[in-house]
Amino acid sequence: MNDIEKNQNDVGDFTKEEIKKLCDGGFIPPELLEPSKLEELKHYLKFNRENLLEHCYPNYDKFPVMVRIPPQNELYNAPDLQVIDRRTGQVVQILEMGASFQLCEGVSLQIKAKELQDWEKETAEARQLDKEQNKILIATIQQIGSERPLTRKDIVKIIEEVRKPQKNKTFRQSRELIDNKLDRSLEKGQLTFFDILERKDKLIDDIQTNVPIIKGLDLDQAEDRILQTLSLLLHEKSENKNQESPNYYMGNYGKGIISVNQVEMETARMAVSPHELYSKYYGKDSYGSDQIKFLLNKLDVLSKKMFLTSWKFPTGKKNKKGQLTFNLFRTNLPLFQMALLNEELSEVACNEIMTNELILEGKRCKFLFKFQPQFTNHIKTQYVEFPEDVHLRIAAATGKDRYGQYINLMRDFLFREKQHKRYDIIRDKSTIIETLKLDKFWKEGRKKLVNEKIQECVDVFMKIELIITWNTTQGKQGQDQYHIKINHNFK
Repeated sequence: MNDIEKNQNDVGDFTKEEIKKLCDGGFIPPELLEPSKLEELKHYLKFNRENLLEHCYPNYDKFPVMVRIPPQNELYNAPDLQVIDRRTGQVVQILEMGASFQLCEGVSLQIKAKELQDWEKETAEARQLDKEQNKILIATIQQIGSERPLTRKDIVKIIEEVRKPQKNKTFRQSRELIDNKLDRSLEKGQLTFFDILERKDKLIDDIQTNVPIIKGLDLDQAEDRILQTLSLLLHEKSENKNQESPNYYMGNYGKGIISVNQVEMETARMAVSPHELYSKYYGKDSYGSDQIKFLLNKLDVLSKKMFLTSWKFPTGKKNKKGQLTFNLFRTNLPLFQMALLNEELSEVACNEIMTNELILEGKRCKFLFKFQPQFTNHIKTQYVEFPEDVHLRIAAATGKDRYGQYINLMRDFLFREKQHKRYDIIRDKSTIIETLKLDKFWKEGRKKLVNEKIQECVDVFMKIELIITWNTTQGKQGQDQYHIKINHNFK
């Protein structure tokens, strides 16, 4: 400054007081105050003379107020800006500075700058959400935020709810799928075309219009678990909240069409990674190569099993008796079709997968499933709901990961009754034996074994608290019956 003050006549005729005002106000760049920068300073003052003089001699009529802005590094420490009357020097208004705050991926909020540190501290858990939780958080904020403004307290509470362990998450299975495992009164084992052709016309007419009927759905324990796993994944990979959506329980890979001889039914399709499939089936993130081979073999076998499927389509015409007529279509189809998709591979990588039998999956692999229609038929209104961790609960109660199929059938029976809100039920013992497919042992005279297996079922489902009581009674004709009370509060 001393050199500048001494040479003030050489810097555009600015007075000592004017130079001091400009320096104090920060209107002269500091680097130009060096003696060696005198020529650059003269040029700067000359070029900006009019604006600089206006700062030295402000026109209060033209600019009656000013805003005092703190340095950039102090903005968040002093975010409220003061509007000052230039004539009196009094603060006439306080302006609250705003800031953009990234709550989580996909959510950016406009907040008060002075609250930024509080927001960062109180909502830190939002940056720790997984993809599914993040999706739920965004949907919840959008829904509630459309009804009223959300405070920081509101959003913190929403994050806490999303972060809570989802102990009672459930998924649906089509009731047709469950019914075809449990209801064995009309058929014993897998029916053939010749079996169904021998039925009377009355039985054929009983088939509900446009609903595929799968006859004789007979599965072992591993196959049953595969269907539970695929149903759970289908729930997770589909729109499962908005029942009005055409994509409700229809998967994540576009809808498919089951087409046989020009008869078509829309069905769900799903793409999942190998890890998603394996971890969901085994209920854990770690598994060995032998477990992978076992599951892939079971998937392959089940995808090739054929089940007799029937559709009845109205013709729109009437017969001579004035009755509506139908076209009845029957064919054998698997429960699902499966394929492996490896995406965006080089030609070398493609050849390596195709020529090496030891490569089960390959790079960037997905399993593609196209389901039979009964996986989603009427699932909006006709379904059975299961807890996501039902297998893990049963495994804990039995003390083993693999248990008899009769336990799975008892599970389906109890959950179906609960879904119908039939909490206090009486069934003939013979009916329960047939439902659990233990009738073969009973006919062979192995009654002690049958009773032990039924008691095992009772113990398991009382342990997980689905059954409240299970008592043996007698019917009017003296037959043995079971009186079962189901826990309607079970979740």
